[in-house]
Amino acid sequence: MRIERFLLPAVVVASAGVFSYAQFSAGNNSKVLDSANGKSLLEALNALERNHLTPVNREKLLEGAISGMLYALDDQFTFYIPPAEASTGREDLQGEFFGIGVGINPANKDGTGVLVETVYSGSPAARAGLLAGDILLSANGKDVTKLPLEQAVRLIRGPNGSTVKLEVLRNGAKITITATRAKILKVTVESTVLPGNVGYISLSDFANQKATEQLQTQLKTLQAKGIKALIFDLRNNPGGLVNQAEGIADTFLEQGDIFITRGKDKKVIVEYAASKQSSDFKLPMVVLVNGSSASASEIVGAALQELGRAKVVGEKTYGKGVANIPTPLSNNGQINVATKEWLTPKRNSLYQRGVTPDYVVQDTRYGNLLALEGIGAKPGSSIEVKINGKTIKLTADKTGKFVHQDTPVRQKNSSIQGQAIVDIAADAQLRKALELLK
Repeated sequence: MRIERFLLPAVVVASAGVFSYAQFSAGNNSKVLDSANGKSLLEALNALERNHLTPVNREKLLEGAISGMLYALDDQFTFYIPPAEASTGREDLQGEFFGIGVGINPANKDGTGVLVETVYSGSPAARAGLLAGDILLSANGKDVTKLPLEQAVRLIRGPNGSTVKLEVLRNGAKITITATRAKILKVTVESTVLPGNVGYISLSDFANQKATEQLQTQLKTLQAKGIKALIFDLRNNPGGLVNQAEGIADTFLEQGDIFITRGKDKKVIVEYAASKQSSDFKLPMVVLVNGSSASASEIVGAALQELGRAKVVGEKTYGKGVANIPTPLSNNGQINVATKEWLTPKRNSLYQRGVTPDYVVQDTRYGNLLALEGIGAKPGSSIEVKINGKTIKLTADKTGKFVHQDTPVRQKNSSIQGQAIVDIAADAQLRKALELLK
């Protein structure tokens, strides 16, 4: 699974796309066709169209060539996004879309299918009778049980006021529900008040133009409740928009460089510096991170740490550390190209290094997930494996293979958007943050 996509504001996307296309049209086109590999690409395409046993789809082959070209770079941060997926991503970035108002996760271990985790209060899904725990079987007659989640999402979303007919599995019974799509706000900020009047805010991602606005609204609400300190949770946050990283970091800082880049020319540029504002949040705070905190969350975490604004608790972060320029393509797809590396306020590179917490504490929320696989057993035989005092009973398949994989513990989500649910007893990092803020 790709860990994140770090995108720039739409105005930058548009200008980058125009510039790139103009450059290519200015002469690179003929250079490509003059090269041996450029000619070979066309020769391979012609050979497939002329000789392949079954008819081939030229557009599908050309799209595959785009993906293959980026794969050849061996750079996980430069990648291709197909048209439909790019369209959904653009909707998410705006912070609102037309849908039914549910939180969903894959129903199957391979990432396919749709399990309804949360039905938000007052949403079209709630009014239609959809419940948390429902498994979606089809949307408007199209089977979703084997679809990747992002493809299923595109079937559930649609024009404002249109309807989607959902067949769901509930407690072993199939039922049909029809919901009318409406405007849904993407809420990426959740909050609550913890013991000792400590505020808690989690930010799921920065890929939302309204993220800074939502954070500042939640901070005002928490301060009105009399909080004395704040825990800012960036765990599992894959990043998002750079302007939201700047705005959110600036909410907590009165001065200091936040966003610094270094290009391939090795020139260091301060892209954004914090400024003092009357709305700045000044109470003591701790930041939580883990190994899946990446990109924009690393920029913010590093800035708050190195500028002395907050202590960081958790695990070393992912180390994404490069900026992507999104370039829109003629097929409505998009390529994201790594162009610059990010530096911390003290000019330390985040690329492949990440942020090292002030207090290293393991993320205990999900426990240790176990996966094992074996071969050579008698087909259909029963197998018992003991690990750490736990007995696991398995049955070999017809080839003698046996497999076990734990199901991750899913965090509970509130049916009220913006409301956080936490489990202090199961969360060692959160407990450490509370200890530091006493």
